[in-house]
Amino acid sequence: MKVEKSLPLKSTKTSLTEFKNRSEYVKDDFRFKNPRGVLKIWAEREFMNLTRMAKVGLPCPVPVKLKRHLLVMSLIGEQGVAAPRLKNIDWEFYTLEERKDIYQQVQDIMCRMYKECNLVHGDLSEFNLLLAEGKVYVIDVSQAMDLSHPRNLHYLTRDIENVLAFFQKLEIPDLPTSVALFNLITDLAMSEEESLLVQVEQFSEDNRAHQINKSKPADFEWAAYNKEKKELRGESPAREYN
Repeated sequence: MKVEKSLPLKSTKTSLTEFKNRSEYVKDDFRFKNPRGVLKIWAEREFMNLTRMAKVGLPCPVPVKLKRHLLVMSLIGEQGVAAPRLKNIDWEFYTLEERKDIYQQVQDIMCRMYKECNLVHGDLSEFNLLLAEGKVYVIDVSQAMDLSHPRNLHYLTRDIENVLAFFQKLEIPDLPTSVALFNLITDLAMSEEESLLVQVEQFSEDNRAHQINKSKPADFEWAAYNKEKKELRGESPAREYN
């Protein structure tokens, strides 16, 4: 799949509606007292996460330029038309083998985001996975979090359940269980005999003593955000576009 150099512009929504369900990021965080500050920071988060992903060759839009809350990125698609989301595809025209291959690509993306990028998407579903000429691309990563975030395994569990629920509707046989996929991604050893979410919550509780400076996720995210901003200076994969 050729990623064209048409450059779509993404503008962070001028409303705070989409942030209402992200209270653990915004509670008691001075950054989110100013609505314009929210938009700018969320755009910067997406820019940095895409930069991290593009750097290791993950299939995603390449971030090109960021100015305030406006993000320019490469287009996933052809002739100026964006590739369709998995949600909008007519799956009747896809064979079982093609559907299985698409699932495998999504599974690989989840594994690589976790192991190579140290990221959990946090809102992964058929709505933010694109398909272009048989290749899957992941988009919408402003909420993606570093593995050091105290709730990363909770969000990973939700991502896994969303993805498996979608592909189960496509009648793909022999899909892994949520526990099996979680263990594959994380290299942990959760039990098939117990609820995955319960085990994740217990694991997080048991390891809370090792989490430094994470009592307030927003504070931790702010520190991690500034640290990564410094590290990424001069390393943008967007150079060829500038």
